[in-house]
Amino acid sequence: MYEILARYYDGLMSHVDYKAWADYMIMLAGPGKHRVLELGCGTGNFTRFLCERGLDAVAADSSPSMLSVAQGKGIDALFIQQDMRELDLYGTVDAVFCALDGMNHLLTPEDFCLALSKIHLFLEPGGAFVFDMLTSYDLSRKHQCTFSSESSDALCIWRSEWEKPFCRSEVTLFALRENGCYARYNGEITERSYTRAQIEGFLSRAGFVDIKAYGMFTTEKPGRTRVAYTARKI
Repeated sequence: MYEILARYYDGLMSHVDYKAWADYMIMLAGPGKHRVLELGCGTGNFTRFLCERGLDAVAADSSPSMLSVAQGKGIDALFIQQDMRELDLYGTVDAVFCALDGMNHLLTPEDFCLALSKIHLFLEPGGAFVFDMLTSYDLSRKHQCTFSSESSDALCIWRSEWEKPFCRSEVTLFALRENGCYARYNGEITERSYTRAQIEGFLSRAGFVDIKAYGMFTTEKPGRTRVAYTARKI
């Protein structure tokens, strides 16, 4: 579905404060980070602010269409088409970021752990992995309503079904054509929730230490909604 959404993604996501997201995650990563990796970079909106903070960024996504949009923005980052479960870099990085619930798209514990093993492999000793995840409460709430996002040239409607631990969303995109008519596209996006205990267990088994969880955009104990995690490699 992201191949179809790519062209319209930025307009549909214009409500997201990517700068605040990047500033928060960079703070959680701690000082002394220079070369960083972003996973699930999409169209590069988060990546832009990593670079503006002076970081040497590599940005990976599995969607060639999303990467094509990102590469057209003049962002001073290296964009690569890679699935996080098959990550293969030429060297190591000081920090890895995965923003806006990218890790929720890993639908099995095996996939989650495989991605963590790759992330751990390419982190420098002392490096940080910072990511955020939607909780089961977040994803189950999507089931309670149909919601939409609109831009000047597109309307996107999400209808979700919650079958714990999965949230399956039927996505309908109406995209404006040059002739003034709208084209309709249908697809599905699935996300999975994991408990905090599961996530911390996966991180520990992958070799991470100093694992911490916070309520998003805070340094306080997490509640029912989106959680930010940090973990380090020794």
